[in-house]
Amino acid sequence: ALPISSILFRCREENGVDDGLELLLDPKRQQARLLRQSKTSAALGTARAEIPTASAFRVRLEFEGAAIRLRLGADKAIALHVTEPSVANLAGSIGFRGWGGPMILKDLTVETHDGDTRERIQLVPALDPVQSGLESFCLLMLNLNETVYVD
Repeated sequence: ALPISSILFRCREENGVDDGLELLLDPKRQQARLLRQSKTSAALGTARAEIPTASAFRVRLEFEGAAIRLRLGADKAIALHVTEPSVANLAGSIGFRGWGGPMILKDLTVETHDGDTRERIQLVPALDPVQSGLESFCLLMLNLNETVYVD
């Protein structure tokens, strides 16, 4: 099974139910779907998208009032543009979920614009290549007992 991942945004939980928006990235169908989550799930838009499973790729979400734009990968073109007045004033948190395989978040930056004022907050810093290599080596060493049996 190919891993599926999603980004929840403008989301809050009410009585165990996610209430907000979800961007679902499905590599098997090679599509991105924008969903409105509440007691029921409603599709706001779907776009054909190249979603790799063995390499990193960029996801950029842009919000302007009721408009939501999605850009994927290095492509500057808009992959999905949805205007949904009911979500214009939603406030909430950002969350991630994945199933069917690992999902690694390498960098998360939130940028806000208010007239001429621009604020950029890096929530998850980009991975340091040396730290990432050391982490991979340690995981390999800890898991050797699963690949080599010593009697």
